Amino acid sequence: MSNPPPPNPASATTSSGSRPRPPRVLVVEDDDGPREFLSMELHAAGFLVAQAADGEEGLEELLLFAPDVVVLDLMLPKLNGFDVARAARNVERKESKRRTAIVAVTALSSEALRAEALAAGCDALLVKPVRATQVVDQVRLLAARSDDPASGDAR
Repeated sequence: MSNPPPPNPASATTSSGSRPRPPRVLVVEDDDGPREFLSMELHAAGFLVAQAADGEEGLEELLLFAPDVVVLDLMLPKLNGFDVARAARNVERKESKRRTAIVAVTALSSEALRAEALAAGCDALLVKPVRATQVVDQVRLLAARSDDPASGDAR
């Protein structure tokens, strides 16, 4: 489910007269309340947002929506977040697609979990409970990094 982007004064008209596309964010979370809340907060921050309620749906949306950043719960039904991240990275390698940034969100915290999330292809890990501002700030950081040609994450 995608929401249209709100008017964003930061999206100034370019010299060619066209507006830049707002960054796309996919929120994959099985709990309806947090998924809706994070989606609303990201939308209000100027992002184009899609949602998925489980790992399989998340992977499908990732391929169809082509987000710049994925906010990914690691403990999901049908296909866990680790497997979603690995599958996303495999598709990118096979199809030479641009790299989508992945923010893992989990209630579990340990160095082993952090290492596993990074090994699966996540770029950052936030431990629940998270504030919406933490997620928005992390998404902004990763979206800006993916726009920077010097970062190596060319689109």
